[in-house]
Amino acid sequence: MTSQVEAVNAITKRFIVEWDNTTPIAYDNVSYDSEGSDASWVRLSITPIKNSQHTIGTKRTRKFERTGIVNIQVFILEGTNTLEAITLADKALNIYEGEQFEGVVCEVGDVVVIGRSGKWYQTNVAIDYNFIETK
Repeated sequence: MTSQVEAVNAITKRFIVEWDNTTPIAYDNVSYDSEGSDASWVRLSITPIKNSQHTIGTKRTRKFERTGIVNIQVFILEGTNTLEAITLADKALNIYEGEQFEGVVCEVGDVVVIGRSGKWYQTNVAIDYNFIETK
């Protein structure tokens, strides 16, 4: 992996392919009207968190570890079966937890029930990721 952009693209692409139209997907900084429908949906957010330098030396040989969090917010209509929220959260978790792809290493994930959020019942999934960039 050579850049944060490549990592974000790989993480996003994996979600789109593995989610396979299970529900609509909202993305950070992209308009999405959740109020116009009662259908379940998710929001994918990828947040770079921390960088550390592992080696020193000449250019193109230095190793930097980049870390971040993949967040998937699951929304189902309030007052419906909460098992759907857990099923969707589980599916999202299994896309990343313990997986390695295109230089990205995903670690253990967490599922946290948030509860009511407007007309939605919300459950969040968070998975730590990292990759090594050489520059």
